[in-house]
Amino acid sequence: MNNLVSKLTMLTLSGCLVAVCALAQPKTIYTNTPDSLLRRAIIRELGNLGEVGEDLNSIKFVSRRADLNSDGRPELLVWVPTIGYGGTSGYPLLIFRREKQGLKLLSRIEPVWTPLVVSNSSRHGWRDIIMQVGGGGEEMRYVVFRHNGKSYSDNFGEMKAERVRGRWLIGKDWKKSLFGPLPVK
Repeated sequence: MNNLVSKLTMLTLSGCLVAVCALAQPKTIYTNTPDSLLRRAIIRELGNLGEVGEDLNSIKFVSRRADLNSDGRPELLVWVPTIGYGGTSGYPLLIFRREKQGLKLLSRIEPVWTPLVVSNSSRHGWRDIIMQVGGGGEEMRYVVFRHNGKSYSDNFGEMKAERVRGRWLIGKDWKKSLFGPLPVK
C-alpha cells in the first residue's frame, strides 16, 4: 500500500512540474525597437538556445527606454524572461545603447525579477535601477543596482519596499507559485 501511495505522489508531483513548466513561458512581448535587431542582440549577449534555433520569435522579452545617464539619448533596458536564459531565481536584464552599428551592451544584470524602476538617485552620473531578486529558495526582496563608473554592478544593496521610488518602467510581470516565481503569460 505504501508503495502505491508513493508512486501516486510522485506521479502527481511530476504532473504539477510539467504544468508549471508549461505556464512559465511568457507569451506577451512589449517593445519599442525593431524586434529582429533586439532579438539578435539578445542572442549575441546571452547565447543561442538550442530550442530557439533560427526562430527568433521564441525569445520573449520586455523592453523599455530610459535616459539613465542624462546625455539626452535613452538607453534600452531589456528583461528576458525566456526559459533557458533563467528560471525560478530570475532572468537577465540587458542594458543597450543604440549606435550606428546596432545595439551595444552596456550592462548585464542577472538574475532579477520585475518590477523595473529607474530611481531618482544616481551614482557616477547614472540613475540607480531597482528590481527584485529572489526565488529558487530565496525570499523575494527589492534591491538597488548602482553604476560603478563602468557598468551596473551585480553588487547590489537591499531596499525596503516602501522606499521604492522612481519611474516604473516595467510592472510586476510574474506570479508566485509553489516552485518559486513564474513569468506571467
